[in-house]
Order: sequence, then structure tokens, then C-alpha cells
Amino acid sequence: MLQRISLLVLVALVVAVACAPAQAQESAQIQATATVVSSLAVNGTHDLVFGSVTPGVNKAVDKLTSADAGHFEISGNGTDEVQVAFTTLPNQLADGGNTLTLAFNATDASYGTVQGTATALDPSAGVTTDLVAGALHIWLGGTVQPTAGQTGGSYSANVVMEVTLTGN
Repeated sequence: MLQRISLLVLVALVVAVACAPAQAQESAQIQATATVVSSLAVNGTHDLVFGSVTPGVNKAVDKLTSADAGHFEISGNGTDEVQVAFTTLPNQLADGGNTLTLAFNATDASYGTVQGTATALDPSAGVTTDLVAGALHIWLGGTVQPTAGQTGGSYSANVVMEVTLTGN
């Protein structure tokens, strides 16, 4: 008899669940959106030029006053914040198997809008700063240090500067 009551209770529960009114369901949607800002433009506009160098005599290029200073131009939007880093800052120039020492000190770069009044920048450290009216200029100087027995030739190396829009 207990089994029959249990069976009747089970059947009653199944019928109750099956006969229960369906619950109303509603749905809504939203959109996920993002605006991608236009990318920065970075151009190397002038090489760092040491010109003719005499063996045993160091030659420096001043980033603030020399027309031979390296020059990069950055353009973007308004006063966007950017991070500037020299990702390749060579310590020597090469001509085949021959090398010429190249040195950069902590003030051999500068940034701003006018070369002669630009703010000093340690090229090995980089800087995070704002664009000024959508632009920023970076100038780079340095010193070559030829040995007394430096082999003649045309020495060169790449300097690479990377600029990242920080989003601030």
C-alpha cells in the first residue's frame, strides 16, 4: 500500500509540474561599441650625420643647434599622450667588419616643437609626454669616437625610435 501511495504522489507531482502555467520570458539587447582612434604617424626626417671624421678625434653633433642632428616627427590628435622609446640605440657604427664607437649621453636627445628650445631627453630612458597641437619633434645628437688607427670607410647603423599612444 505504501508503494501505491508513493506512486500516486509521484504521478500527482508530474501532473502538477506539467500543468503549471508557463513563465513569461522577455529579452532585450544592447550594443557593445568602441571607437578606434586614428593611429600615430612617426617619420624619421633627418639622419644623424657626423660627416667626415678624423682618426683619433672625437666628433659630436649637438641635438639643439646642429643641422646634422637626427630628427623624428610624430603626428597624432590634439594633446594625446605618447610614450617615446629608442628601441635600437647602437653603440657603434659599422663598415663591413670595421666598427666605430658611437656614444650617447643622458642629454643627447630632446623633444618639443622648436629645436633650439626643446627639452632634454635621455635617449636610453625615453619619455612619456603630450603632443602639442597634434605634433611632437624628437632630435638626436651623439658622439663618434674614432681610434687613432681607425680604418677609413663609410660607417653606419640604424637608430630606431618607437612611439606608443598611451590612451591618456
